[in-house]
Amino acid sequence: MTRIEVVDQATVWQADPDDPAGHACEPRVARLASGSIVLSHRVGTTREGADGRPRLVRSDDQGTTWRELASPFTGALSAGWDLRGCALAELVDGGLLAVVVAIDKTLGVPPYNPVTEGLVPVRNLVARSADGGETWSEPWELADGRHVQHASQGLLALPDGGLLCTFETVKTYDDPSVWRYTGGSLRSDDGGRTWGFLSRVNDWGAPGDLARMRDGRIACVYGYRLPPFGLRARLSADEGKTWGREIVLRDDGGSWDLGYPRVVEHEPGRLLCVYYMNRKDDPIQMNGGVRHIAQTVFTAE
Repeated sequence: MTRIEVVDQATVWQADPDDPAGHACEPRVARLASGSIVLSHRVGTTREGADGRPRLVRSDDQGTTWRELASPFTGALSAGWDLRGCALAELVDGGLLAVVVAIDKTLGVPPYNPVTEGLVPVRNLVARSADGGETWSEPWELADGRHVQHASQGLLALPDGGLLCTFETVKTYDDPSVWRYTGGSLRSDDGGRTWGFLSRVNDWGAPGDLARMRDGRIACVYGYRLPPFGLRARLSADEGKTWGREIVLRDDGGSWDLGYPRVVEHEPGRLLCVYYMNRKDDPIQMNGGVRHIAQTVFTAE
């Protein structure tokens, strides 16, 4: 059994008591080739409020201290657009790319249609920094010309200079059809300026996160949101063009509301992923059960 030792815990950011936008959530992290760490997280008045925006910080001393960076999407959208998780990736040329998904909460309706399960309009924005997050370009739209509604998730830079971005599909607000929670990947070969559909990763699992393995393969881990609820993965040996068989990592979830995993390879062929969920045997069942943060370690031969 792998021995885990917690050597330090600290608060990276906590709002001042009088800060109205003091709710923090949805962290994303990227380690740069220089050794510095860039962290993004959402801030807003509430978890689901209409004023969410990304806040970025950087550590140049392995997480001992942090300093605030410029936000890449300030003023990009009108008030009422909720900017959620902001994915980060360092490019082969040293640039830093940020991708954020935004949800339109200006319409005065529930974000998810209670009848159709469709979602209000979604937009995905991209920005680039040439100085490690100190300053940012004007943002541009991430669109693949194929999906009307999709939400960006994981971001991975490829050795050949390409980029992969995982996404989940969502229905438009009044679409009465059955919601297929599909996850896939987009590819860019021009630094994130334009994107094209690359592959479908799954039909019922989303959203997915990506990790480059030391043998060159790519792992995609995602929540599985149909019974039996749980966590699943697929591996690609051709830079995300095709994916191998679906690997069931666990199937004991108590609700569809689980996932958003983050995955890393911590030893050759050995991956660790963390995510949120509740188990079907949890003693407290409240709206599907009280959620907790879980981890799964698995090997990929």
